[in-house]
Amino acid sequence: MRAHLTDVTVRALKPAAKQTKIWDKTTPGFGIRINGNSKSWIVMYGRRRSLKVLGRYPETPLADARKVAKKILAEQSERAPTPTFGDALERYYAVHFPTLRASTAYARKGVLERHYRKWERKELADITPQHVVLTLDGLLHTPVERYNAFKELKFFLRWCVGRQYLETNPCERLQPPKRGASRDRVLTDDELSKVWHASCKLRAPFSNLAKLLILTGQRRGETAKMRWEWIDTQTRTITIPKEVAKNGRQHCFPYGNMVAGVLDTIPRLNSTTLLFPARARKDTAFNGFAACKAKLDKHAGVDFDLHDLRRSFATKLAEIGVAPHVIERLLNHIRGQISPIAATYNRHSYLPEMKAAILKWEEQLTRILASQVDSTDRTRL
Repeated sequence: MRAHLTDVTVRALKPAAKQTKIWDKTTPGFGIRINGNSKSWIVMYGRRRSLKVLGRYPETPLADARKVAKKILAEQSERAPTPTFGDALERYYAVHFPTLRASTAYARKGVLERHYRKWERKELADITPQHVVLTLDGLLHTPVERYNAFKELKFFLRWCVGRQYLETNPCERLQPPKRGASRDRVLTDDELSKVWHASCKLRAPFSNLAKLLILTGQRRGETAKMRWEWIDTQTRTITIPKEVAKNGRQHCFPYGNMVAGVLDTIPRLNSTTLLFPARARKDTAFNGFAACKAKLDKHAGVDFDLHDLRRSFATKLAEIGVAPHVIERLLNHIRGQISPIAATYNRHSYLPEMKAAILKWEEQLTRILASQVDSTDRTRL
């Protein structure tokens, strides 16, 4: 309903049982809302047709309400539309991510894509702290992921403010989530055996990827990106380039018969093919960890994170007498038993020691797996 709003017409408006809006013909977008005996000044503005209450009549006079409404409408007409979340995100990847290490960019992009791609069509200016809170509340069961989701969104929106896409960052007004306690989970021999045998029941590529995590103790992201060109079958070594390694340092480590057996089951098309490609895109590394890990948990009946396999690898090497500095080399840790000064002058690769450690580990793992199978057979008897 539209009318020329004056003091006389507004005073004459009668109470309404059903909410009624009357829009002013003089100032388009400005009006009054009647709800029962209440009369409130309103203004509708912007491409999203947002509605704002300016005050109640008669406490707020018509002239004052119209003046505020005109100011809001003028500001909105002068404001350039903000880009959508999706457009800004793609620009962020194109402009900011080339300044990061490849492994860092990969990890940060993964967090943003997992949790915020659903906002792709939203205008940046329409994203509120409440939107952020609702998303974070859905991650209460994974405190580390929740913390990372908040951190990456805050970085991205801060970048948007710097480029004048946004006036304020909605994350700045929120209390950051707690990081979550660091894990110290080490799988028992029985649990490790269950995980190994459960991985045999899964489809490739995750089944083989899980086995390599147990056998080599490498990071899951670096293992998922492995290519055939990194593997030297003559020396039985795998070299992770510094561009992929988390710490930016090239990592060469040996492998034994069990790893060779796993590699033999993986199709090899050419020298640059990924060992573990994504199912939809063969030129993209495997990234379906969440769904495959859930299936692995179901078959194994063990509560663990994939990173726990790396910690278990290191712990069990120590249990069978492998020296700490050799374990650090196998894990590609920059810090460890060798001081930075000693590392500068000590160029020994420790490859023979690492080979001996891997052989001992495969022998120990073979005993662990056989022991679990024997125990299962005795139970059946």
